[in-house]
Amino acid sequence: MHDTLKDFVKRLPDDQSSSHSARARSAFDMLSYVDLMLDAFFDHKQDDQGTLMLDVFGFLQALFVGIDALYDLSIGLTSYKYHVNVNKNDTLRELKFIRNDIVGHPTHRTYYDGGTGFSTVVSGAVSKTSLTYETYIYRRNRFDVERRSVDFLTLSNQYQKEKDQIIKDLLRYLEKKQETSGLSDLVFRVFETLNADLLEEIVSTYQRTYGLDQHSKNRFLWRADLLKKAIFWKEHDPDKRAFVIYAAKKQAEKLYDILSDLDNVKRESLYVSLPDCLSGFYRAMRRHEDEAYPLLANVHDRSHPLFRSDIESLKGYLQSKDSTLLLDWLLDLKDPDHVYLIGSILRMYRPRR
Repeated sequence: MHDTLKDFVKRLPDDQSSSHSARARSAFDMLSYVDLMLDAFFDHKQDDQGTLMLDVFGFLQALFVGIDALYDLSIGLTSYKYHVNVNKNDTLRELKFIRNDIVGHPTHRTYYDGGTGFSTVVSGAVSKTSLTYETYIYRRNRFDVERRSVDFLTLSNQYQKEKDQIIKDLLRYLEKKQETSGLSDLVFRVFETLNADLLEEIVSTYQRTYGLDQHSKNRFLWRADLLKKAIFWKEHDPDKRAFVIYAAKKQAEKLYDILSDLDNVKRESLYVSLPDCLSGFYRAMRRHEDEAYPLLANVHDRSHPLFRSDIESLKGYLQSKDSTLLLDWLLDLKDPDHVYLIGSILRMYRPRR
């Protein structure tokens, strides 16, 4: 499989008008180097602490670079990142937090809510198999200590699993590149009707067209799952119900955009009016933009270490009825997909500057 992809990369044209070929070659080479570094990490045994820590730093940074290279490989080969969605992997999504804590900014992290953090490796708790570290977080009138353990083999295995699946999906796409799904009109109908049966038909056709299996993390399939969840999401509160319908239509719009790109067809304009509570939220944001806007960064990700504290800080700035409704709702939601559906729309706010 790796050799087949290498052949595709080798045959890329040297087109000076586009950076895609160079991007794909660079990413492919870097993925090979990352594999060599991961193998070396587990194969070479060190006794001294300095060499071990150097290897741990290199291991975490190599995985971080490898994930970036997967996105760039997809963009270089297809012009889009639709085949890569590493954030759906819980283990790898945590990697960016771990890497920032240990390799990026261990001695001083500044958070948007005014807090500061300092991370330290627990004495005697680092080896070629795992590492444990503590992060000391200071916020206004509060002090927390968070302990996290990292299993290196699990991280490496999850990276290899995602990489292999992405390469498989890319190869199938490249081999079927001349085919088109012809589904954009059907997705337009889903946008208008939110028909779950039609959505299932579209997903099945998309999978057949591009040769995707049930393990694929393709972004179209991910957004189709989000749309399905939104369609079947029931809320009694009329404001929340209107927001969920809006969220569903925004996911249908994303599906339409993806198909328009892949099938190279002209987009029709899709429009849905803002629900009243979202308009109220945006008005409150406008009044406290400088302080509140940075706090929107993590409201779509329930697993982010700052998810809860950022929302609590937002509540302190945005004390309107609509803002309280939406932010309390976010904090109460347990399903991470539901959080994403709501939080990603709050993040769509654009500042004046």
